[in-house]
Amino acid sequence: MEVSTGQYSDIELLFIEEVLDQHGEYIVDLLHNDIAAKRLRLEDKLLDSLEYRTRKSGNNPMLELSFFGYGRALEIRWHKRSQNTKKWLKTNTNQTIWKTKSNSRKWKNARWYSKNVYGSLNRVISRLSYEYTQAEQTRLKQVLQDRQNEIIEL
Repeated sequence: MEVSTGQYSDIELLFIEEVLDQHGEYIVDLLHNDIAAKRLRLEDKLLDSLEYRTRKSGNNPMLELSFFGYGRALEIRWHKRSQNTKKWLKTNTNQTIWKTKSNSRKWKNARWYSKNVYGSLNRVISRLSYEYTQAEQTRLKQVLQDRQNEIIEL
């Protein structure tokens, strides 16, 4: 009862969609926890805007993650600050002579997106590679069969 729709069979597509859906939930939880831990919250608008969904682009399943753009801008600003600030700061004579830091501003660590999203790619790749077992194929065949039975009954 396997119907092929391009590169992957229906069972493989269902497996990929389920793994991506679980990964989306995992990513959103990671991001929520990291934003809260780094105290990047003013009114929780960024936390409330975090969403994921799985969809198909043609026959290929995709995972989309959405949130307010200013959240990503926080992280980009942190990286730009860390690379360019030392080049453009004026020399502080007191700091040079007395080895003290006056009026130094500590930058808040705002890296919440890249570490979590890109760091979890190996997790989803390994799940897609190693968890597609014979038992999983049997379970997915049953799910597809149940779906077909529901359609026929309607």
